[in-house]
Amino acid sequence: MAHESKLSAVEIWQSSHRADIKAVQEYQLEHPNVVSSLRLDNDPPMSIRVLTWRDESGQRATAIRRLCDYPDDLVFEAARHSPADLATILDEVWVMASNETPRAIQQSGLGWGVAMFHLRADLESLAATLFERFGDAIELTVGIFPYPPNRPLSHMERMNADRPLVRAPDAIDVPGLEAHFMQPLPRIVIGVSESVMVALSNEGDARIEMSMGAATVALVDPSSGVTVGGFHGAVAASARIVKLDPGQRVEIDALVGTTSFQRDLGYVVSPGRYIARARIPVSLGSRIESVHVMLRVPDAEALVVGR
Repeated sequence: MAHESKLSAVEIWQSSHRADIKAVQEYQLEHPNVVSSLRLDNDPPMSIRVLTWRDESGQRATAIRRLCDYPDDLVFEAARHSPADLATILDEVWVMASNETPRAIQQSGLGWGVAMFHLRADLESLAATLFERFGDAIELTVGIFPYPPNRPLSHMERMNADRPLVRAPDAIDVPGLEAHFMQPLPRIVIGVSESVMVALSNEGDARIEMSMGAATVALVDPSSGVTVGGFHGAVAASARIVKLDPGQRVEIDALVGTTSFQRDLGYVVSPGRYIARARIPVSLGSRIESVHVMLRVPDAEALVVGR
């Protein structure tokens, strides 16, 4: 009940401040070199936080407050870097990264007073070079973890870290469907995403029809049973409809990589032998009454090697 009331309070506050939010957004569009960013801070006391560039006298903040119904709910912060400088850094880093390693940057953009870059998990050395050159003007993530490891988390990273992890549904067997990795799995080179094949065959007497999402493979430590890594990144993904009559078979691609999922292991998993565990989301039944599950595939062995 406490969670519901908190959500309700946030929604009520945002609704009452909608005009103020719009006013700040319009001011930012008109003065892009003055207002760098804005965000809603939903932690009590709730506020509209505004990042401004070179407003030492507070004249811009005063002008923005005059546009708002709740001026006391605006909090202004001074930006360390101008929007123009950050835009230049975005372009420069893209050129540097592209010249060194194709597809080095998985995601980029402007954050809260910084240029943000998500690099491939095996590119810690590139992250070190960028950090040495640009310092606090950039916010680096290597794989799924911050770089340097001790850098303060951003607002969004703190929000995500505070959210409870949602447990993935257990994998199930689909009646009549047989699934298995096509052996042997290729050697997985650190930093390279591989596509492995999973065969699905209808061994039953009835037609099987399901909608399938992007298939990936996790790497499990055989000694502890802990999922330590796997594929991380964007997947071109529209749902695929699979229809198998009795006796029919289809082969699907599943992506596996070497991004570490455990902070104490670093940014990538170490070379060695792992258990390959498929993660294939499927929906069974009609669209309205679909059941969303993970398809069970017997584990296989995966060998991770260095470059």
